[in-house]
Amino acid sequence: GAAAREAKRLDDVLDKLNNATQGHFDRLRAGLTDLAEIGALRLDVLRNLKQVNAHLVSAAAYPILKNQGELLASRLRLEE
Repeated sequence: GAAAREAKRLDDVLDKLNNATQGHFDRLRAGLTDLAEIGALRLDVLRNLKQVNAHLVSAAAYPILKNQGELLASRLRLEE
């Protein structure tokens, strides 16, 4: 259960990081194109990590959490 919870926590962190990329796109739209090359690489890496993590969570963590009664229909059950 602990490993599955950690995998789900990592998934949540990666979601937040992915959402934070909006600021990067805003800078690009404002004409700060000197950041484009480095920023694009960072975004590609982040998206790829998010995709890998999502597959791992789906394949490993969710089934474990479901079997242990730790997963609700929409999210993790609160720890008691």
